Amino acid sequence: MGRSHPPAGPNDTVMASQLILSLALAVFASCMHTIGKPAKPMASGDWPYYGSDAASTKFSVLDQIDSTNVDELRMIWRWR
Repeated sequence: MGRSHPPAGPNDTVMASQLILSLALAVFASCMHTIGKPAKPMASGDWPYYGSDAASTKFSVLDQIDSTNVDELRMIWRWR
């Protein structure tokens, strides 16, 4: 038959807890590296996600409106 294993002692439990904690921290750290970083603007002006990008920055690189023509803007649509 199979081998019998000795019962787990306090050191085995501590090592298992440390392993689980280390793995959880590694997963957390790998997820955190993108939080807080500004998203790269889309070169084409497309918005592939709602809010422009995966971080929903709502940033657009479009340059059709600038300081020389902003006074020509008029409202064409309004949500009521």
